[in-house]
Amino acid sequence: MHVEIASKINQIIDAKDLTDLGKLEQDLVFGDATSKEIITYISTNQKMSAEDKVIHHFSIVVIGHISALQHNREWRQRQQAITTFPP
Repeated sequence: MHVEIASKINQIIDAKDLTDLGKLEQDLVFGDATSKEIITYISTNQKMSAEDKVIHHFSIVVIGHISALQHNREWRQRQQAITTFPP
């Protein structure tokens, strides 16, 4: 059953040419790509349907927002560590 599901997902990924986009989205999460690169990819990919483009654009917005929140939290923690006075 799991093999069938994985096979079906891979067929959809291949049919919609989403492998490169998935790699870019993963790079975005880890800070190795920018949302601008993904938007460029989406806007120039002729195989993606308009619906897929909207879905992936939305995911970029969500990922960007989460990344910004994480960065802000890490920045605050560093600032607190710097300004904490020993007892």
